[in-house]
Amino acid sequence: MKQKLFSDNNLIHAIVNCDYDAVSRILQIGDYDKSCLDDIGGFLKEVPLFILSVCYSIILNPEDYSNNMPSFLKEKYEENKKILSLFEKYFGFKNDNIIIEDFVQDFYETEEDFSEESEQAKTFEEFCASAVFNKYKFQNFREIDLRLYYAVWELRSYYEIKKCCEAGANPDFALPDQESPLEYIAHDISHLETEVYKLLKEQKTFDIWNIVDLTWCARHQQNYNLLLQAKA
Repeated sequence: MKQKLFSDNNLIHAIVNCDYDAVSRILQIGDYDKSCLDDIGGFLKEVPLFILSVCYSIILNPEDYSNNMPSFLKEKYEENKKILSLFEKYFGFKNDNIIIEDFVQDFYETEEDFSEESEQAKTFEEFCASAVFNKYKFQNFREIDLRLYYAVWELRSYYEIKKCCEAGANPDFALPDQESPLEYIAHDISHLETEVYKLLKEQKTFDIWNIVDLTWCARHQQNYNLLLQAKA
């Protein structure tokens, strides 16, 4: 199957805006690009349209805001929730235990990008020998804590983070002069959330970089939640 680039369209646009009325109208009329249901384009793997709303359900989860969630974001969360209900009604889609990493990995901006080799992640040994971490190799740090750093910093992988946490890694462990894994992901999320809020407030058109901000923010939030569970 030929991979396609991301292209903004009326249905994607309404979903990224969390505009329930617009999504409902478009689905009812049936005037949209049906191919985007299975793949919005722009990523190495197929990314179904529904993933965008799943990302918002993770990023805008009121439980993560305690009592400080802005009313604007509450409204968007509720709109997005209704959009997910529409997906279930029209397509039988259910938001059950979806891991964003399974869909969102490498992405492409141009046709030429598809022919380029993806950059391979360093091995654990290469990571520990890198300039940032080499100075710690002779000190008495637990390997499982270093492997959690590797899973978070280099791989950014839900599954590898989960494996490390289940093996007893400490999410709060911090190397000298470095952030802990929890702090590191929290800073990533903070930056990406700012971009996502801009999407909801200011954007008129969307490109692959906007979609990457949205999907990667949700991916990082899932990783962060894993670390919080391990810390509890």
